[in-house]
Amino acid sequence: MSPVISTTFCVLTGIASIFFLVGKIKSKSLFSASSDNLAGFFCLSAFLFYTALNIHSAPTFVQLASNVQMEKARSRVYQTGHVLDGRYENDSYGFNFQMPAGWSKASWSTVERKKVRATYSLWGKSISPTDLIPKHVDGIDTLAAILKYLPENGSYNPSLVINVNDKQIMLEKYGVSNLVSFTEMLTEVSPPFAVNQLPIPTTIAGRNAISLKIISVRSGTTVSQKIFVVEASNSYLEFVASSIDDGDASNLLACVDTIKFTK
Repeated sequence: MSPVISTTFCVLTGIASIFFLVGKIKSKSLFSASSDNLAGFFCLSAFLFYTALNIHSAPTFVQLASNVQMEKARSRVYQTGHVLDGRYENDSYGFNFQMPAGWSKASWSTVERKKVRATYSLWGKSISPTDLIPKHVDGIDTLAAILKYLPENGSYNPSLVINVNDKQIMLEKYGVSNLVSFTEMLTEVSPPFAVNQLPIPTTIAGRNAISLKIISVRSGTTVSQKIFVVEASNSYLEFVASSIDDGDASNLLACVDTIKFTK
């Protein structure tokens, strides 16, 4: 139940209960057998129920409110980039690249829905309401999700997702002090994910970078994630190309080859 609704019911039944008790005490008919008393005690019971419900649910309501504010902040980060003539540009973080022909940048609501579905598939059916809020890691934000199909077409939708990782938070919370240790953190995956290619040095637009490959196998299908990480000012940029077939993989790798840095 919504915290606004339960709080409203609690206040209304509380006010009604006060009027009932005060009136009946004054008339000394609190325990008389009447329909008025039946209705009054029912209202009092409802007040006690909603009070207990609000007390029990308070931590969840606080967490939900906090997550709403967090999602607004992450949405603003996502909106720092835009698409112009088929090219994704992000002046805030200083890079751009050519998108595959026909592909599109997903809206923030689409990204959130995909995260909710991923959360549900990992948690199964025994979930709480807060588990339906997309999981985030402090210091990591999504800058863009470039999808082949919009609106989404079935369960398979190859993508290029760009994440930005705050260097200071990575150092303070996870002990990540450089690009190599950041990449090593990315290899710490759990089933159904597995590292298929260990990190190797590479270059992106003339900058030192590191690439690795992570796969996941579900229902006999192998999803490949080719990941490229590079430093950019106060952040580590992470380009994650996810696909199943070779054609989509080629399009995504060609897209990564067009990356240019402006800072």
